[in-house]
Amino acid sequence: MTITNENVEKLRQALYGIIGTGAQLPIWLHYAISKNISRLDSLWKIKEKSRMTLVDMYSVKDEKTGKTHVPPENLEKFRAPYDELMAQPNEVDFHKVNYGRLENEVKTLAGVPNMHLVFEYMVDEESVASTAENGNLHAVKE
Repeated sequence: MTITNENVEKLRQALYGIIGTGAQLPIWLHYAISKNISRLDSLWKIKEKSRMTLVDMYSVKDEKTGKTHVPPENLEKFRAPYDELMAQPNEVDFHKVNYGRLENEVKTLAGVPNMHLVFEYMVDEESVASTAENGNLHAVKE
């Protein structure tokens, strides 16, 4: 399945957010989330190396604080390649879960940012179709 670097970052944050809630997750869901985090982490690290290359190219170091930042006069030059980096597609073999089983856990997962991405990338499409045929499909709200 294709996912952009931007959505790699958002989905990764959502999955870490789920694990970080401390909620008692069923083992099948914890396993799927952990496996997908592992797959996303490798892509995120590659993206971060490229992002840091851009930061190095366009940033300056503040002599007082020692921190680096992209100054306003370099933002436009930085923004175009950064946006291009974030739009880069990646192929990921996500560990999929059954829609009906995941839907039963929605209350546990409430409040996790970008939860819609979990449904978009981790749910087995056949299980969604099967659930819809049975009239049990509910809308996922962010």
